[in-house]
Amino acid sequence: KLLGMGMDKESARVALCAVGGDVEKAMRLVLEDSKAHVSREACEWEFEGDKGWVPFDVESDRILQGAVDQMKEACELRLNGHRYLIDFNSL
Repeated sequence: KLLGMGMDKESARVALCAVGGDVEKAMRLVLEDSKAHVSREACEWEFEGDKGWVPFDVESDRILQGAVDQMKEACELRLNGHRYLIDFNSL
């Protein structure tokens, strides 16, 4: 299944080892990694998390950039059931 997703044999082996041989978990790991890679390349906005700076997902980045383009002073994001108010004046 992993090779069918375009992975080379070595990357598939590493993904499988990372999740204890569970193919379904390895597929989720690869998809999450791919999504994070796309966010890093496509997004301008980041937040400081527990492990350093992390890009917002593509949709949140689009919302933030739209608010800046409209010269708004703040923007509200709802992520994972939490409400965040980004005050552009305090950045």
